[in-house]
Amino acid sequence: MNFSNASFTTNASDSGVSTATSAAAPGVIITVAVLAIVGNLLVLSVTAKRQTFPSATRLFVASMALSDLIQGLVLPVFVEPAQAGEWVYSDRAAKATAAILLSSIHLSALALAGLTLDRHYALRNDGVGVSRKKARIFLISAWVGTYACVFHKSFRRAVKEIATSVASYLYDKCCPKNRVDNDDQQNIQMSSL
Repeated sequence: MNFSNASFTTNASDSGVSTATSAAAPGVIITVAVLAIVGNLLVLSVTAKRQTFPSATRLFVASMALSDLIQGLVLPVFVEPAQAGEWVYSDRAAKATAAILLSSIHLSALALAGLTLDRHYALRNDGVGVSRKKARIFLISAWVGTYACVFHKSFRRAVKEIATSVASYLYDKCCPKNRVDNDDQQNIQMSSL
């Protein structure tokens, strides 16, 4: 399906954008980035020092804070495009920035889902939530799976190479009588003439 709209055009020099809005945008971006960085660093430090929370809960909160911290660290990249009114970096930088931001949002949502699951288990099991080991497995799977999906082309290529080698190995082991040697192939070509 193609959702592109050929009639949609942009012009960075369009005077339709008010200068008050475009002048304030870098300041807003910087403010949000600084608050995100400082706030999430505080959450990480409190989570590491305070041992009163269950360990699985601390892991989920720390994972969410770390993914939000990554978002805060990427936000300053948008200051220059906000001032210029257009994207000033390469296409590769655009893809990398989008991949990092989308994966961070995804990881925050997964950490929040894990935290919710932990609290649900705690309510049903007399205050005993998800074990630290299960929380680690969940979070490692979330981080690895998210970034594997982000870099899906190379991931897909690696899976395809493995599948091809396994398939050819199985074919060679299971069906050796159906293989055609080079000599047999030449004989078949000569006889067809």
